[in-house]
Amino acid sequence: MGISQNNQHLRCSVFPTRPTTMAKNKIKRTKNAKKQQVATRARGIIQSRVPRLLHTLDTAALEWARLLTDPCNGRLTYGCYPVGGAGTVLMRLEADLIIGTGATDTACVAAFIPGLGLALNNTVGMATDASGSTFSIAGGLTPGAAFLAANGMAIRAVAACTQVTYPGTELNRSGVVSIGVMSAGTLINNIITGEGGGNVGTTPAGVRIATQHVQRMPQEKMECKWFPGDEDANPSSYINRPTAYAQQLNGRNAIVLSASGFPTAVGIRVRNVGVYEISLGSSANTGQVQAVTPPRSSNTAGNVLKFLADKDPQWYLDAANKVGSVIGSIIDYAATGVKAAGTAVNALALIAA
Repeated sequence: MGISQNNQHLRCSVFPTRPTTMAKNKIKRTKNAKKQQVATRARGIIQSRVPRLLHTLDTAALEWARLLTDPCNGRLTYGCYPVGGAGTVLMRLEADLIIGTGATDTACVAAFIPGLGLALNNTVGMATDASGSTFSIAGGLTPGAAFLAANGMAIRAVAACTQVTYPGTELNRSGVVSIGVMSAGTLINNIITGEGGGNVGTTPAGVRIATQHVQRMPQEKMECKWFPGDEDANPSSYINRPTAYAQQLNGRNAIVLSASGFPTAVGIRVRNVGVYEISLGSSANTGQVQAVTPPRSSNTAGNVLKFLADKDPQWYLDAANKVGSVIGSIIDYAATGVKAAGTAVNALALIAA
């Protein structure tokens, strides 16, 4: 019996039994759990440093985002609209004009509605910040007006911008400029009589409080980029202009500006650039895109705008001081819920539904 006890003692102390399979699995699970925790923490850190929606934009959407932020130089590409147009061509067009040069002018207002290929400015001269005037069609401010009138059966805006510079001497540079994006529907009552408008007066001061950015007359360049409203996905006819603009403005976004306090008759230089998807044809056609193709991207316009807003809430402004205000302006992309808060401060709030 003594020998058996000794052998048992030796067996227990010198030759311990190996862990069971269940014990091994428990150890492995513990190690894997710790690795998973480390990986999850690392993933969270990385994701927190990457703009939201980055992973949701495909190549076509990213290309359009680049063009929206640089309409003047960006590579031409199609927009992320619900339906693609067949048989269309992409073109970058521009217009450059000095406005507000009347003998007594010290102020002016202007608007650019890319979705209609339409530019407007004040009908009569403005001598003060409180002077009223209706908007009238400005062919000289409309990018490619003559070409589109002769060849554009239908157009759809892809990207656009408005640039403001001061044409006078540095010694006399004075005044204030406001600029921003708003629903073109806010201009309905200011379209010239005969096109559905009420001929309501618009003052530079009134336009200023509706825009997102205000600053002193720029020393170099002040720029505002356009982005689409819910109706801008639909092509517009470019024949038989000008007709019934007021009925077409709702749901289309516009770049609107005002300037006041500049030296008499000096004015401001306005450069409008538009990138268009154009269905070429004669003015005898109906003005509609004749065929459609599937969307070129799985993303929507709202996805792209949300992505840009996440990177910079004021991505559409390029100025010395980007801090401005939104008072009473409404901008929307109804299909995806992108809108501007009516009283947002210091930024244009783009909210995805």
